[in-house]
Amino acid sequence: MNSLSPWVDFHTHILDSPSLDEARAAAKKAHVERWLVNSVDLENESKHQALAKKYPEAIVGVGWHPEQVIEVSASDISSVLKKFSTRVKAAPYLGETGLDFLYGKTEAQQTAQRKVFAQFIEWSNEHEKLIQVHTRHAKQEALDMLDDHKAERVILHWFNGNKKQQGLIVRNNWVCTVGPTILNSPHVDKFIVAQPLELLGLETDSPIPFDNKSSDPSWIVPVARRVSELKNVSLVQVNGAQQGIFSRFFPQMAIKH
Repeated sequence: MNSLSPWVDFHTHILDSPSLDEARAAAKKAHVERWLVNSVDLENESKHQALAKKYPEAIVGVGWHPEQVIEVSASDISSVLKKFSTRVKAAPYLGETGLDFLYGKTEAQQTAQRKVFAQFIEWSNEHEKLIQVHTRHAKQEALDMLDDHKAERVILHWFNGNKKQQGLIVRNNWVCTVGPTILNSPHVDKFIVAQPLELLGLETDSPIPFDNKSSDPSWIVPVARRVSELKNVSLVQVNGAQQGIFSRFFPQMAIKH
């Protein structure tokens, strides 16, 4: 592994882990040296920013998760967005945001999610920042909004779509991430094989558990090995693609070999 460049976890919440120091040690051993830590609301982002002073591997995003959006009354959405606007400009990227119609079941809830998501897409375009997008039970709706707003710097978190959706993603040069479920679930294999390597990022969504075991950024390495097998390319090529994606979104943040 030492012959490779450091790995990146493109989507994690690891700063919420109760075993953060253990997770960090495992990540360091696996040479996963950049963590894109997504926030779900303003309070969560403040907590992450404080922790990032101790954990410089963490690159903290500013986001409002759609599950948290529906906890706020419709009349308060605009005022909360105004608070976000003061944080967005200084943020390295935006995330996690998007749509979630598994939890947002009513028209009012979905309208609130769309309003917030649209604003984050506009901020992404205005400030030329990466946006990390959640699409659970709302894949087509989220893709349509990104396309309508001409979003360019996009990571579709934990995404697996149909052939038409994948065509739209590739045309727009958006990145999709895959995580530890690919280690024992073949339902996404076809999507991974078809996705261009330079548009395929690796993530863990840690510390969520898989097979009853909490994940951490070190899990990127077995995910990378599985991608290498599925796409019939070397681990070096997978590693290089991750470096390319990171450099595209964070050109000022070099990763030392």
